[in-house]
Amino acid sequence: MPGVGVNLGAYPVGGVNFIVKHNIYGNMYNSHRFGGYIIFRTYPGRKVFIDGRNVVHKSLWEKFATEPFEQIADEYRVDYALLDYKFDSRRHQFSAQSVRRAAMPPRSAQAERLLAWWRRHNGWHLVFWDDICAVYVDGSDKFQAVRRRFEYRFIDPTVSNPVYLAGYLSNARMRKLVLDEARRAIRQSPNSESCRALYDWLVQRGKERPLVE
Repeated sequence: MPGVGVNLGAYPVGGVNFIVKHNIYGNMYNSHRFGGYIIFRTYPGRKVFIDGRNVVHKSLWEKFATEPFEQIADEYRVDYALLDYKFDSRRHQFSAQSVRRAAMPPRSAQAERLLAWWRRHNGWHLVFWDDICAVYVDGSDKFQAVRRRFEYRFIDPTVSNPVYLAGYLSNARMRKLVLDEARRAIRQSPNSESCRALYDWLVQRGKERPLVE
């Protein structure tokens, strides 16, 4: 019947599939608009951090909206995150590109706080992304196997312009590693326009940048 089913363009179907399939567990952090869908798919096995019913969760929502993310994550001992990376105002806390920028002098108090938070968690590691969401895990031992298989060491979907990857494309080894990540993203999310567009950009830009011996 028309109208029945899940809108794949609005909910983190791929991200939830990933965390369930690979048994990612612990204390979850999630973007608030994803909470209802995560509950629908995974309750009672997993508990969300927050959902869209802000009136029900008024005190948590006030904390969510006003306190530094690192403070919230430490208070609730966050282990992994399912993020609306394109729109969540706190996404930069998980972005490898943002952390690299924070590490460059001169450093602000906020940058120092962010770097200290990353070190306490042994970094945050992107292991899945598509058009809708991204999944990050911390650096603890329990996620070691997941990180080994799925971590994106180069691709950062929170950065809209992929030019940050261009510098890798003149070196044969680095080009292969980046393209392998892009291919893996497509295998994980074959219907993702973002994954396909990034791969096509890398292939085209690679043709424009001859390999340096």
